[in-house]
Amino acid sequence: MTTDYWSGLCGTTKGHKPAHRSGSKAARGWRGDSRRTWRILGACLVVAILVVDILLVAIRHRLDSGSVATRLSGTEWVTQSDFSRTGNHEQEWYEASAAKIEGSSIELTADTFAHVRSSPVVSKGIDYPFRSGDIESVDSFLYGTFEMRAQLPAGSGLWPAFWLVQTPGEPISEIDIMEEEGRLPSTIFNTFIWSYSPIRHTAEAANTGKNLTDGFHTYGLVWTPTSLRWTFDGKVTKSLMAAQAAAMGTSIPSRPLRLVADLAVGSGESVGGAPNTANVFPAVMKIEWISAQGL
Repeated sequence: MTTDYWSGLCGTTKGHKPAHRSGSKAARGWRGDSRRTWRILGACLVVAILVVDILLVAIRHRLDSGSVATRLSGTEWVTQSDFSRTGNHEQEWYEASAAKIEGSSIELTADTFAHVRSSPVVSKGIDYPFRSGDIESVDSFLYGTFEMRAQLPAGSGLWPAFWLVQTPGEPISEIDIMEEEGRLPSTIFNTFIWSYSPIRHTAEAANTGKNLTDGFHTYGLVWTPTSLRWTFDGKVTKSLMAAQAAAMGTSIPSRPLRLVADLAVGSGESVGGAPNTANVFPAVMKIEWISAQGL
């Protein structure tokens, strides 16, 4: 049985329309006989039980209103702060203030520290000239369909991503649902990594034929016990079957993984290259919604 668990980050959730009911019709409906009333109440109770059951197996990732401080902390999403992923030679320093709700989207904003305060961050002898945003799910997931609808920023060195990763202490398992290099605005990278040292992975670059900085698109992954299928706007861009994974000395991930969305800023040593004089900051990754749909 498939658990359909869509949720919008702000506003109406995708695939569901708000119910509207006129007061006069509602009043006439409740003036019916008692048996009809009890049938309606019974049906409502069944629906309520089903909803509770769904809540037990999937998280709701809903950010309908309010500040990031109240909606992105605690039970569903957390904003990551005061760190960088040094293994990728990145130049950003993640701060909670770089993730915020603006209108109908949540925005992860990369900016130079010169725009936000007087000096860059220095940590363990490394200068970080950029500030940016990162959000991660509190819960972990095992199998399902995972999607994000987002508009990506343009510019060399920018490195937006939507991915699944192991919890600390677990064996390495990273599924990059979508990575994009700002200098290649029509290309996305779909990757599965099962070892960091040495790096062991399978990756594919997909030319979408779209400028991903011009509008919103949907980036997805269907993860089953026997396969991984990456999608762009509903179309498959890469597949990995269990037999193919076994031939590479690995297997389809079988442990729960956490969801991450972030906007990294690369360097001359990183995959996406470094920003140059043509870059315009602040640069923003706009996320309209993220969904987790269980098998």
